[in-house]
Amino acid sequence: MNNRSNSIFIVVIAVLLFLFPGIAGICWGMASLVDSIFGFGIFASDLNTYLWYIFGGICGGFLFLVISVIMIIIAVRKGKQVSPPLAEPTPPSPDETLPPTT
Repeated sequence: MNNRSNSIFIVVIAVLLFLFPGIAGICWGMASLVDSIFGFGIFASDLNTYLWYIFGGICGGFLFLVISVIMIIIAVRKGKQVSPPLAEPTPPSPDETLPPTT
């Protein structure tokens, strides 16, 4: 990106809107997995709900993580370096004499 403050703003938004919810989703899915294995019954009482919590939390969390990493990479990478425009040659002044062409 051309403007550095825009890049920083996009990184902050990516972290707040995608990275933190992604980590929370993964934690929710893992906690549901542990709860399902040991049978505590804290998150749900039936296996179908556990499966939705586990797969939805883990897969959704990883999806959010991937989106945030892609946004951060795009925002932080440097753009193509554009060379300054070349100055056009000035035409000869009418006072100068041209060299012979023979």
